[in-house]
Amino acid sequence: MTARVRSSLAVALLLVSACAHFDVYRVEYVDTLYFGTMKADGSSISDAEWKRFMNDVIVPRVEGFTTWDADGLYRMSTGVVQRERTHIVQFVHADGRAVAEIIVAYKKKFAQESVLRLRSRAGLAFQ
Repeated sequence: MTARVRSSLAVALLLVSACAHFDVYRVEYVDTLYFGTMKADGSSISDAEWKRFMNDVIVPRVEGFTTWDADGLYRMSTGVVQRERTHIVQFVHADGRAVAEIIVAYKKKFAQESVLRLRSRAGLAFQ
């Protein structure tokens, strides 16, 4: 092996070993959805209905999510402000199609005017 080949191999090994210590970043999206529970007829979406929706619609479409409950206020298209229990769900994902499908399904199933969607970007580090 010539000196030049040995030098090239040494540099290549040095680069490979140096790269093993770098973090790899992947940019994804964070969507936070706010699902109001007040139905148009004045009744509320029950805990059982919400759990069924999560299991049947959300779980099959995403790798994972975090959820928590909150008290919300919402001004309806009629101008009336209503207080309602709200389910908040947060996803980290690379593609927003599943989130859009979840929103459409919720609005259709429970006759909701809207689902609030907040979106930001997140950089995930892997080592």
